[in-house]
Amino acid sequence: AVNNGDFMGFFRLLKKAPYRCKFILEKLVPHTRYQALCTIVTAYSPTTVPVSYIARVLEFTSETDCVGFLQACGASVQEAADESSSGKVVTKESKNLHPPKKEEPKDADDKRKGVTHGFFD
Repeated sequence: AVNNGDFMGFFRLLKKAPYRCKFILEKLVPHTRYQALCTIVTAYSPTTVPVSYIARVLEFTSETDCVGFLQACGASVQEAADESSSGKVVTKESKNLHPPKKEEPKDADDKRKGVTHGFFD
């Protein structure tokens, strides 16, 4: 599903995957979400797409998580006029998407400075 660009099939597979297979598939979720977002923005251009639709299709647990992901990718999110919905993605302004930055582990500075397992202060 990932190689074919079938993100809907990927998320269906993720729901049905056995216990340990989910761990492997979870590693592919951010990349698949980014590729799916690029496909959605291209397919629906030059209109707007509701954030609720994107959150449902990309299997986010909440719309606020989806909005955070969209903003991290550089998508233009238009705020909703009422509080019942969380807004829309303006596809015309969201052409230059980039993958979200990965968070570094807390001990990343130690690894860059060359600290090894055998070193003690």
